[in-house]
Amino acid sequence: MNGMPADAIKTDAAIERRAKWKAALLFFGLSLAFWIVSALSRTTEHARAGIDIAWHVPWVLEGSSLLVSAGLFFLVWELAFRWPLVPGRLSAAIGIHMAGSLVFSGLHIVLMVFVREVYWLAVIGGEYTYLRNPLEDILYDYRKDAVTYATILILIHLTRGFEIADAERREARDAASHEHRLVLKCGGKTVYVAAGDVEAVRADGNYVFIHTATQSHHARLALAEAFDLLTAAGCDVRRVHRSWILDFSKVEESRKTAKGDVVYRLKSGREVRGSRRFAPG
Repeated sequence: MNGMPADAIKTDAAIERRAKWKAALLFFGLSLAFWIVSALSRTTEHARAGIDIAWHVPWVLEGSSLLVSAGLFFLVWELAFRWPLVPGRLSAAIGIHMAGSLVFSGLHIVLMVFVREVYWLAVIGGEYTYLRNPLEDILYDYRKDAVTYATILILIHLTRGFEIADAERREARDAASHEHRLVLKCGGKTVYVAAGDVEAVRADGNYVFIHTATQSHHARLALAEAFDLLTAAGCDVRRVHRSWILDFSKVEESRKTAKGDVVYRLKSGREVRGSRRFAPG
């Protein structure tokens, strides 16, 4: 973070904060749904097996586990923030998270058992027994806890990715509207191009080629997004093909082909073949 502008640091912190709480809400929502389904399933299994048990016990057994997992969410978040699963740090991060899953499971088991013991003493009477077969029971719970840990990591990764992408879109929109330039993500670098210099854009899957009179940039951007950004920047852009948009202020000549398509020649000398579907009336 050293050497970064203060506003950039605040922006990154805001992104992390939004991603954190969105991931938390998603996880808490999934936990609530899983609690209801698991408690009802356990109740049904007891009824089928003829086990006479108080109606609230399955809800406490399932709820105590999920409640503790929800509380430990923020522990996983801190590890994910400090040790993200990104290229260059992947090996170290995997080791940290494997150790983290063990700590997560240990805390989960201890706290879960504590909650159940308190409930048993206060409501049911008697002691709650957790370990009947210690090794088997602990391994059983660790397998479940490892899945929970991985689920939290995935949710954090997804929400962080969505927040970063949303921030990039807003940055690009503001730059187009107020500064009349495009902010392009080209590989591992960010390229700034004056919107007025763009003469044509060609789709390339999830990317586009942004063409000026002298350069081309391969950017991670949808064609429709490029159209919106150039429009926001005040450019006279029009769709001439499902894969091409042109700034018509750069069009020097257009001519129809024998098949009814249109060929546009730009001031730079570049020619773009348009489709009859998008040809001007």
